[in-house]
Amino acid sequence: MHVTGAPSGRLRKGSPALPVREILRTKAAWSGGHPSPMRNLWLTLLVIAACGGSDDVDPLPCEGAGVAGRIVDENDGGVAGARVTVVDDAGVVRATRADAAGSYAVTDLAIGEHVVGASARDRAYVERAVVVADACAEADLTLGPETEAGQWEDLGNPGEPFGGTNSAVLLPDGRIMMCHDTRDPIAIDPATGEFSRPMESPRIQGCHAVTVLPDGRVLYVGGADQDVYGPGTTQVKSYDPETDFWAFELELVDPRWYPTMVALADGRLLAIGGGTENNPERSNTSEVRDPVSGAWTPAGDIALGNEVSPIVLLYSGEVLMTHRPPQLFDPDDLAWRSTMDFVQGNRMRNGDHSDHEIQLLPDGRVAAIGYKSFDLSVGRMLEVYDPATETWSLGAEVAPVRSRASTILAPDGRIYVIGGYKQELEDPTPVNEWGQVALVDVWDPTRDAWRRLTNIGTAREYHAMPVVVPDGRIFVTGGEGAPGNEPAASRTEAFTPPYLLRGPRPAIAAIDTTDLARGANVTLTLDTDEVITAVVMMGTNATTHFMDSGNGRYLVLDHAQTGTQVVATVPADAAGAVPGWYLLFVLVDDIPSAARIVRVLVGE
Repeated sequence: MHVTGAPSGRLRKGSPALPVREILRTKAAWSGGHPSPMRNLWLTLLVIAACGGSDDVDPLPCEGAGVAGRIVDENDGGVAGARVTVVDDAGVVRATRADAAGSYAVTDLAIGEHVVGASARDRAYVERAVVVADACAEADLTLGPETEAGQWEDLGNPGEPFGGTNSAVLLPDGRIMMCHDTRDPIAIDPATGEFSRPMESPRIQGCHAVTVLPDGRVLYVGGADQDVYGPGTTQVKSYDPETDFWAFELELVDPRWYPTMVALADGRLLAIGGGTENNPERSNTSEVRDPVSGAWTPAGDIALGNEVSPIVLLYSGEVLMTHRPPQLFDPDDLAWRSTMDFVQGNRMRNGDHSDHEIQLLPDGRVAAIGYKSFDLSVGRMLEVYDPATETWSLGAEVAPVRSRASTILAPDGRIYVIGGYKQELEDPTPVNEWGQVALVDVWDPTRDAWRRLTNIGTAREYHAMPVVVPDGRIFVTGGEGAPGNEPAASRTEAFTPPYLLRGPRPAIAAIDTTDLARGANVTLTLDTDEVITAVVMMGTNATTHFMDSGNGRYLVLDHAQTGTQVVATVPADAAGAVPGWYLLFVLVDDIPSAARIVRVLVGE
């Protein structure tokens, strides 16, 4: 029997040479729903066979109730180290790794139906159903290049339009809080998709910078205290999500409409630039906030007045701000100095908004994504900064080149790029009436390679607010209309990236503490004894425009595993484990668990 279009699968010794489909898992089939007729057909086709040899590779030992086979690539070569999972009808997961020849075996399985899945980084996830009886079942799986493009879900209108003055933060309780002027905040619970309204603030404050303090309060800094763009204000407010209460804090030294802001390694905050009281004049001053007193103190001047620049704290402890031109801040002497300009330095030479966003990579380099030239040349969308040499280099090309796209670093260590303005006018990619695209791309810094993913439902401009939530999805709201203007209505969309569609995920069953000290251990209990490959702490997002004022960290922790227990060590380096909030994941290859929200306290 042959079924047209079915991917190849093989049953070896004692079985006919039948093409057996490698069945893709669906929610209906494997989450308590009713199996499809097609799935039942394939189960019927599967033959239980005793273990035996193949023409070229001897199988691993598999006696009795079990499953064995080989994981191969599109050229029939063994995929060494491929992850193999076997899931029974009760949802119990068994996992192993393919050997150097791609062979695997899982024994002592329960009699009945199982799903065998296989994955390897940068290769497709494939699975098929088998029936395990007294003799060993055999299942070979072929992993081609990864083609999964992810899935978007429309969660509806959040109840407020976000497109001119907005920000979003991940709260310590896992909700996302969004607001455009702090008077009408909206919160969404990612676990349920339900929207709610926190208390309104006592005074308007749009065009602000925002961050979540280590004590859990949300701090709104500068902006405008009237219903127009600018002039700047010195206003600072905090919101406490535990008490649902707003409070006024000590004010800035200088007015700052759309200030740039970043957290320093010792818990201080650095605020820079922004519009002055004489809008559209841009400030070239900076100041720091003491984490204990809350008082602001003047710091050094920057080269040119700016606003809402991409900015990040490097692992050296210095701060890199890239708009405009790229500069470094020394937190010890509170002084700025120049660093090398971009390879493509002819970008956005007025003091207005940046053309790019930046992300701190796990290896310490910085990726700048987005390009808009002053002379209208197309250019390249990606440049990478090396702090060790203070040099920029061009990254891999991707088309069409966009400016002002939204970017976010995800648990798999890749950067996801959403929307933006299409700079290549001759490119056929559709745009909305304001020139924005609905494209979504992912860039892998380990390979300097791009891949196109599923389009977002609504094309978005730079007021989009992407946030990674504890379950690993990416939420996006805002930027649906004309740049700088509130849209008629906003839409919240949630992206399930490819790394969440790669078979069973590891899971953290328990954690001994969520308050972490630098250099100290944290103990995790997993739900299985599968060997994990990484423990990662990612800074939570606090985003507006081209700037994320979270700590920007992607920390791979040293860890040791014994059975289901993992002991991981928080980095002792202050510029590594910056005070603040993190999502703590365990990963198997590029497949993350759901995260636990943890924090590193000031002075710990």
